[in-house]
Amino acid sequence: VRLGYIQADAEYRRGAAEASHENTSSRRVESSDQAIALTSGKADAAVRRWLAESFVARDRATFALPPSRLALDATDVIALQTDDRFLPHRLDRVVDGEFREIEATRVAPDLYAQTDGPDRALEPSPLNHPVPPEVIFLDLPILTGIENPSAPHVAAFSEPWSPVAVYSSIGGDDYRHAMTLDAPATIGRTRTALPASAPSRWAQTFVDVKLSGGALLSRSAVVTLGGANVAALETVEGWEIIQFQTADLIAPKTYRLSGLLRGQAGTEPFIAAVPAETRFVLITDALRQLPSTAFERGLSRYFRVGPAIQPHDVETFRTVERTFKGIGLRPYAPAHLRAERSGDEVGLSWVRRTRFGGDDWEIEPPLNEETERYRVTVEANGESRTDETSELSITLAAPTPALITVAQISAQFGPGLSTTIAV
Repeated sequence: VRLGYIQADAEYRRGAAEASHENTSSRRVESSDQAIALTSGKADAAVRRWLAESFVARDRATFALPPSRLALDATDVIALQTDDRFLPHRLDRVVDGEFREIEATRVAPDLYAQTDGPDRALEPSPLNHPVPPEVIFLDLPILTGIENPSAPHVAAFSEPWSPVAVYSSIGGDDYRHAMTLDAPATIGRTRTALPASAPSRWAQTFVDVKLSGGALLSRSAVVTLGGANVAALETVEGWEIIQFQTADLIAPKTYRLSGLLRGQAGTEPFIAAVPAETRFVLITDALRQLPSTAFERGLSRYFRVGPAIQPHDVETFRTVERTFKGIGLRPYAPAHLRAERSGDEVGLSWVRRTRFGGDDWEIEPPLNEETERYRVTVEANGESRTDETSELSITLAAPTPALITVAQISAQFGPGLSTTIAV
């Protein structure tokens, strides 16, 4: 038999006590899980008593008594003579008729005497005080197509790990629980500088990253191109999305990443030389999106973050203030911007890109915007002029030399990232 209980002598952790017959080949187990607090000695005595009861209760008796024995009723205990012994039996069932038909089960009153065993020496649980976690808020572009485009992602890590709670407030005084992070994120910092490289092709370079915890794995080129090994690098302009094919462990918690793809998910304008100590976050299911709506974009919000097992007003919680742009709504920079000059006029053309759902090369990428609009800006001689168009081309007057940028316009976000050409 097995009894589950609360260990009164071991910090009230869940525990179990077991007992079995020595001379039996039966594998049947009877178990009971109770919400009662017992010392280990009392729990051991309880399972031994339970086992003895089940052994004694195998002896049952059925007999009849005359109606004159009306005083006997169910739950009464009587002594039945068997051979030369009198054994106590408990009356379980009494049926009145011409005779009183009775069913009884043997009992052993001595089993209920106070016989607590010695308490077991239990090892104390390891000391595990919650520590302030490292929490990172990431305003990221859409990566899978199923995210909330206006909501930021949140990553957290602590050693030892404890689930992290995030509380949110608009004014900094009325905090409400927003989410709980149940798994630690794989985060770290670069240990070497990463030179700039061209987007949309494998970079012939590497970067060393030291993790706070977790591990990185190498993937084949096909699996990487299918969406594996996605990470974010924090730059001055925002988060650059990269991918890596190979992760070699070169020191404790330190990996050399190669086979890099820079500027993924429309972040190629952020490609630049990345200095050492740049923050690195592996994009996994450990990250969760903060509940947010498009109406909260641009609002300053306060957050208290700390161990989920504690209230948010203790010293292990930290307060941060953040404002999110809803980068998932930001249009990508147009591609293949070309210019052809004819006198004082310049003819421009470009190719539209989409924030998600554009992997099918056999059809035009979906618009994913309410309307198709582009902002064209001409800068020359210290002056700037802006035009808008709904087409993928435009002809306009531009002096020589001039710098022309084209950006797609979102009804929710405004102008997105731009592509620049000199004419």
